[in-house]
Amino acid sequence: MMERDLEAVAERAAVAALAAMMPKLTGVLAQELRSISEMNGNPVSPHCERVLATPPPCTGFREIRSWVLCRSWEKMEKEGLKRLPVGEAWREARTVCYLAEAEIPEKKRELERLRGKPSA
Repeated sequence: MMERDLEAVAERAAVAALAAMMPKLTGVLAQELRSISEMNGNPVSPHCERVLATPPPCTGFREIRSWVLCRSWEKMEKEGLKRLPVGEAWREARTVCYLAEAEIPEKKRELERLRGKPSA
């Protein structure tokens, strides 16, 4: 019997906590919606604008993934596509990173070795 009483008290406390948090959550949601509507036709977020201001970072997966997703979103919005062209953005990032790696002497020798070309 006491266990049921404790469950009922816990449930009432949870409901009260949620009720107390609702105005704050509603305010946060309203603020987010306002910031989205204030973009005035610029569908790319400030985060993506910062990420896309430079070529894709070729060193860390999180950074390159962020660049790829932002690039996909930008392409979708600019070209009026119905789906995110993630594959295209990954190909673009791989090409840029591959070319960047090819300029590093050690990487250039390794790429030539892998291709079966003699080192200079």
